[in-house]
Amino acid sequence: MSDMTEILTATTAALTNLNKDTGREFEAVSAELQPRLSADALASWAQMCHELATAVWHGWEPARTYMALSAEVLDRAPEEILLGIGRHGLLLTDFSIEPASAYFEGVLKVLALRDREIDELVADVLLLESTGLRLREKFSHASNLLGDYLRTAFHVLIESEQDAFSTWVTIADDAILRERSDVLEFLRLSRSSPDVSWLYIGDLGSLAPTVALEYLASFSHFRHCLSEEHIVQLESLISQLAINHETLGGLFDQLIRRVPQLDTREQGILINLLGRLETIPMMLALLDNLERLPVGDERIMNAWLAQALELAGYNPEGAVAFIGLESSASTELLESLQGQVCFSDCQRFFQLYAEAFVGHRLKIDAWSASQGGEASLPGTDGYVVHLPDIAAEYADHDANFRFYKVALMHQLSFYTFGTFDFRFDNQLRAFDAFFERFANPAFARLLFRLIEDARVDWRVAGRYRGIRAAFEELKADALARRRDIIVRTPLGHYLEALVQIGLDGEISVPLRNDAVARELKARLLLVRAPDASIYDTMRCVRDIYDLLVTDCPEADDSSYWLEVPAAVNFRGVIEPDTVSLNLQMNMLEDLDLEFFDDAEEPSLGMSIMMDPGDVDPEDVKQADLDNSGMLLEEMNQRAPAEKSDEKASGPTDQEALRELFENRPAPNDARVYHYDEWDCVIEDYRRRWCTLYEIRNVDEDAEFVDEVLRDLKSVSSRVRRQLNMLRPEMLAKVRGMTDGEELDIERAIELIVDRRSGISPEERIYVQKQRKQRDVSALFLIDMSASTDDPIPDPDAEAAPPAPVFDDDGDYLHDGFRAADEDNLTEVPARKRIIDLEKEAVVLMAEALQDLGDSYAVCGFSGYGRDQVEYYLCKDFNEPYNRRVKNKIGGIKPCRSTRMGPAIRHATEHLLQTESRIKALIILSDG
Repeated sequence: MSDMTEILTATTAALTNLNKDTGREFEAVSAELQPRLSADALASWAQMCHELATAVWHGWEPARTYMALSAEVLDRAPEEILLGIGRHGLLLTDFSIEPASAYFEGVLKVLALRDREIDELVADVLLLESTGLRLREKFSHASNLLGDYLRTAFHVLIESEQDAFSTWVTIADDAILRERSDVLEFLRLSRSSPDVSWLYIGDLGSLAPTVALEYLASFSHFRHCLSEEHIVQLESLISQLAINHETLGGLFDQLIRRVPQLDTREQGILINLLGRLETIPMMLALLDNLERLPVGDERIMNAWLAQALELAGYNPEGAVAFIGLESSASTELLESLQGQVCFSDCQRFFQLYAEAFVGHRLKIDAWSASQGGEASLPGTDGYVVHLPDIAAEYADHDANFRFYKVALMHQLSFYTFGTFDFRFDNQLRAFDAFFERFANPAFARLLFRLIEDARVDWRVAGRYRGIRAAFEELKADALARRRDIIVRTPLGHYLEALVQIGLDGEISVPLRNDAVARELKARLLLVRAPDASIYDTMRCVRDIYDLLVTDCPEADDSSYWLEVPAAVNFRGVIEPDTVSLNLQMNMLEDLDLEFFDDAEEPSLGMSIMMDPGDVDPEDVKQADLDNSGMLLEEMNQRAPAEKSDEKASGPTDQEALRELFENRPAPNDARVYHYDEWDCVIEDYRRRWCTLYEIRNVDEDAEFVDEVLRDLKSVSSRVRRQLNMLRPEMLAKVRGMTDGEELDIERAIELIVDRRSGISPEERIYVQKQRKQRDVSALFLIDMSASTDDPIPDPDAEAAPPAPVFDDDGDYLHDGFRAADEDNLTEVPARKRIIDLEKEAVVLMAEALQDLGDSYAVCGFSGYGRDQVEYYLCKDFNEPYNRRVKNKIGGIKPCRSTRMGPAIRHATEHLLQTESRIKALIILSDG
C-alpha cells in the first residue's frame, strides 16, 4: 500500500467516525481527484478536509461543501486555487461553521457562471475575501455578521458586472468602519437592491457617503414606481445636491411618499421642477404641497415656479413660503393661472346659501389643509358641513366653483330629503340597528352609502332645475375619471356598477352574471322616483344585498374583505347615526329640555329620543310612521336568532345616550376664523396663517364691577362729567323751521321784503337746535396675555434693597425655610395687577357710554401660537349692558401669550359690521 493510499484511507476512517456521510463523500471525491492532483496537492487537500471537519462543532458541513466544489474548481482553475479556497475557508472556522459554509456555498455558485472568465472571478473572490478578513478583525466574535457579509458579497458578485462589484467592495470597506448596526443595514440594502448601479453609488459616496447610503435605502421604492429614464434623471439631481449636502434624508422620505401618487408623465414633470430649485427647503416645500398643485399642467407649474425662482434671488425665505403656498402672492398667482377657488373666499356665501336651503343654522367650514384621506372629502356631522379648503381639480374658476356648489348641495340634500329622519325599532342608533340585521353589516353599510348618494342626487335634479346642469356636468366628469379604474374582485365589479348607474352612466366594468346585472340596475333605479324616501333606500339596500350574495356568497361573511369603490369627489362621506343623533339633541336643546334629571332617571328630552312613541303623532309624517313599521316587520323576518337578545346584554339606551351626550362636540361654541398675517421676512402675507377662536362662554366674576364702582366712585363721576360735556356738540342748528329758539336773520329780512313787495312770504324763518344722532361704535380690546398678571409698579416707591446673599445660596431646597426665619424679610402687600387696571378702565367707560347711548363692545384676546388665538367676546354691540355682561368683564383674567395681529383683524371685521359712521378700536395692553 502506497503512502498516498494510507493517507486517504486514514482520512476516510477519521471522517467516517465523525459523520458517515462525510466519510463516504470524501472517499468518492478523493478517488475522482487523485488522477487530477499532484501527490503533495492531494495530501494537502485531504488534510484540509480533515481540519475543516474537526475545526468546530458540525465542521463536516462546510467540509462536505468544500469537497463538492473541488472538482468544479479543477475544471476551470489550477490546483493552487483549490487549495487557496480551502485555506481561506479554514481560516473562517474560528467560532462557528456559518462563515465557512457561506464562503464555500458562494464559491460554488460563482463557479456556475460559465459566461465569465475564471481569472475575473478569482480576482473578485480575492477582493471579497480581503474585506471579509477586515470585518473579521474588527468584529472578532461576530460569526453571524461575517456569514451575512459573505452571502451578500457573493450575491452582489453574481448579480453585478466586475467593475460594479469592485465598487461595491470599496463601499463595503467604508461601511465596516461604522457601527455593527450600520454594517447590517448596508448588507440588507445590498441584497434588496439588485438593480442598483453600484458604480453610481460609488461615485455618490465619494461626494457624500451618507447621501449614498440614504439613496441606497430608498432605491427599492423608486425602482417600483419610476421608469429607467426617470431614475437616471433623479440620480443626476441627487448627484448635484450631494456636492453641497452631507445628508438628504428628508428629501428622500418625501419623494418616497409623493412620487407613487403621480402618473408617469407627472413624475417626469416633478423631477424637472425639482432640478430647477436651488435649495432643499424649496424642494421640501414643493413636495409638501404636491396634492394642492396642478403638477400635470406643465405650463401652469413653470409660470408659477418662475415667480418663485425670481423671488429666491433676493429673498430665499420668501421663496420657500411662496412654494409652500403660504404667501398671498403665491396663492393669488396660482388662482389666476389655474382658476382655483379658495373656500375662505366663498365661506360667507356658502353659509347664507346653506341656512336658506335647510332652514336652520348649519355651519359651513373647511377641512384643514393638513388632513388627508376621507377627511379631505365633503362631509357633515349635524353641526358642521365640511368642504375642501381649496377646489382646484378643474381647469377654470367657474368649474371649480361649480364643484363647491354641487358638493355643498349634495351634503345639504341629506337634510332636505330626510336621510337623517330614519327610525327603526325605537333604537337610538337606527342605522346601526338596521345594518346589524345583516350577516355582514359592513357590506350593508357600504351599499347604503352608494344607494343614498344616488337617491339624493336624483331628488336634487328633480326638484331644483337650476342646479341640474351642474350636477350633470360633475357626474359626467366623475364617470370619465372611472373609465380606467382597476377592480379586482367580482363583488367589487358589482359595487363599481352601482356607482356608475348612480352617476347616470352605462356600466363599463365586466360583470360575470348578466341577469344579476340587469336586476341590479332595475332595483337601484327604484330610488330615482320623484318621491323616493330614506325608507325606499333601506329597502333597496336589503334587496341588493340579497341579490349580490346569491352571486357572491362570500360577501355574506362579516370577515370578508370588501373592495370599496373609489370615492366620487363631490359626494364625500357621512356617518348617518352620528348626524341624526346630533340633530335630535340640538332640537331638544332648542326646546330647553334637559337630557338627564339625575343619575338614574332620564328626563323628558331623553325620553323623546329613546321612545318615539312619546312624541305627538301630529308632529310626525304618517308616511314615515307607516314606512318604519312596514320595514321593521319585513326585517324581523331575517333577524338572526342569536341577535334577538343582543339589546338585553349590551348597554342600556340611557347609558348609550349619556355617553354620546358627554362625548359630542360643542355646537358652535367657539367659532373658528382664519386670518392672513404679514411676515416681514418673506415680505408678504401668509395666507390663512393664524387660526382665531371666538369664544362667547367666558368665566364670570359677579363682584368685580360693583367693587370698581364703589372704590372708584369719584373717578367714575369725573369720567361721566367729561363725557357729558360732549353733549352740546351733539346739538346742531337746523334752519328753515316754523318755530325755534332763534330767528334766522337772513330769512327774516327776506320775509319783510316779500311782504312789502306783495309776495307771499316764506314763514319758516326760525332756527332750531336739534339733537344730532351720534353714529359712533367703539370696541374695547383687552390684552389678556400672561404678562398682565404682573403687579403695577409704584412710581413713588423707593428702590427695593438687594436680596440677601447666602454662602450656600444655590441650595434651593433650603431657601424657602431660611427666608421664613429671616426677620428682615417681610411679606409685601398684594398690589393691583395690570389686568385689573385694564378692566377698571373698561368698566368706567362702559358706565359712561351708557348715558351717551353709543354702541360699544368689550372683547379680550390671548392665545398660544398662531394656531390658537383666543378672542373672548364679553359684550357685543347689540347686547345690553346687563348683569351677565358685567360678570363677564369681571371674569377676564390673564391667559397665555400675545398674538395681537389676528385679534386686531378680527376686531376690525367686528367693527365694520356695525355700519357706524365713526368706528373706534381702543386697545388696552401693557405693550
